[in-house]
Amino acid sequence: MKKMLRKKAGYFQSSRTLAFGLISMLPLLLGYEYLTLAATREHLLQVRNGADVILRTLLSAVGIHSPFYLGIGLVITIGAAVLFRRKGTRLRVAYFFYAIVESAFYALLLALVLTTATDYIMLSMGEERSFHASLMLALGAGVYEEIVFRLFLYGGMALVLTHLTRLPLTLIYLVCAALSSAVFSAAHYMGHEAFAWYTAVFRFLAGLLFCLIYHFRGLGIAGWSHALYDLFLIL
Repeated sequence: MKKMLRKKAGYFQSSRTLAFGLISMLPLLLGYEYLTLAATREHLLQVRNGADVILRTLLSAVGIHSPFYLGIGLVITIGAAVLFRRKGTRLRVAYFFYAIVESAFYALLLALVLTTATDYIMLSMGEERSFHASLMLALGAGVYEEIVFRLFLYGGMALVLTHLTRLPLTLIYLVCAALSSAVFSAAHYMGHEAFAWYTAVFRFLAGLLFCLIYHFRGLGIAGWSHALYDLFLIL
């Protein structure tokens, strides 16, 4: 019994680390980048992930224009995470399987809780995209949106405010969750989709839920939960 409890604690501790999160998201990253290669240039401009666009725009601003540099940079970052992971972090194959199962549970729970809202959104937008485009967006959301909006905006802002202010931690996390979720919602209208308050509020609330998953279960679980949630909507 004690041995089983130690294994369970090892998984929950390791799966919350940044190294585990980045490595577990590698299949999502590779799948997303592969699908972009099969997309036409015009089609690609219409379905590119909003967070992906933000990152590539920042790279272009400093003179980096290759469409592959961002993906390559993330792969290098993942490799560095493996080499310099925190002491005691376990990267067992079984843990990655557990992470996908856990993420699938959260994704199904979100889909069930938000059934009415997601049905409305899929009816209003789903017919405009092919399965290829929807799959590409789902995989990209699990990687780029979680890195940008949860890791950088939510986690990064919380880290900065914790060190620079004396605000209560609970207030800091709430403010960071609200701000990052607002930007997360707004980023979805960077492309061809027209702004609508219904979808904007829905995405803001979804952003809060993904912040909650990220906060308690880490980047990897949040990324896979996001990707699987989007996949469940298109199946």
